Amino acid sequence: MTTNAELLERHRAVLPNWLALYYDPPISFDRGQGRHVYDVEGNRYLDFFGGISPPASATTSRRSPRPFRSRHLRPSTPPRSTCRGA
Repeated sequence: MTTNAELLERHRAVLPNWLALYYDPPISFDRGQGRHVYDVEGNRYLDFFGGISPPASATTSRRSPRPFRSRHLRPSTPPRSTCRGA
């Protein structure tokens, strides 16, 4: 099993020292489920990253309210047929 300490050692060996670490001591998250994230040692934490971590790690709830899902599945640009050319 990989530990947080082992991953911190690897981080220091291969990544630049100016790269931000968010916890002291740093925690290496392995997975997420719903509102919780788990580190590589199996410890469970509430996800307080304020919307940054869940989309990045695909840990958002599958039971999202219908308006939320439909709003985010719409295209971000209008269909080509509604655009007027010069």
